[in-house]
Amino acid sequence: MSDSQFVPQSQSVSGAGDSIVFARPRRGRPPARVAPSLLQHSIETRADGMVQARFRGSIDVNSALAFRDAVFTAMGECGGTLVCDLSQIVHVDTSGISHLITIARVASLTGVQLEFRLSPTLEALFSDTGLARLLQPEPLRGDQIARRLLDPPV
Repeated sequence: MSDSQFVPQSQSVSGAGDSIVFARPRRGRPPARVAPSLLQHSIETRADGMVQARFRGSIDVNSALAFRDAVFTAMGECGGTLVCDLSQIVHVDTSGISHLITIARVASLTGVQLEFRLSPTLEALFSDTGLARLLQPEPLRGDQIARRLLDPPV
């Protein structure tokens, strides 16, 4: 085995296919690639410089690096405001939370105004963990307030 190869640590099944979880690389870090069934994203830039990054799937230990890299790429493209649409994220684990905190810190250091659009599940996670005050998600719209009042959580 040459110095530039990675050492497989274990096999794991994630979603539709098998993936290899690598121990530390011999040199550098492996590129952040995940199965499309775990995390999908798109980045759109408007004429006014606002960038919207939409994510779908799960932000967990298998996809957190790809998520972070996608948001950092979007930060590099934006002219002031970055909207992270996480409304179609179904699961976030501790590594995802860690990367969200890192993203918020980097945004504040670089002067990027960061807004989050959250699913009800993530809103609950953010309020339970105290991340809501750190990440400052986008304020609720009138239709969202009405939906919450009419459909209380079970």
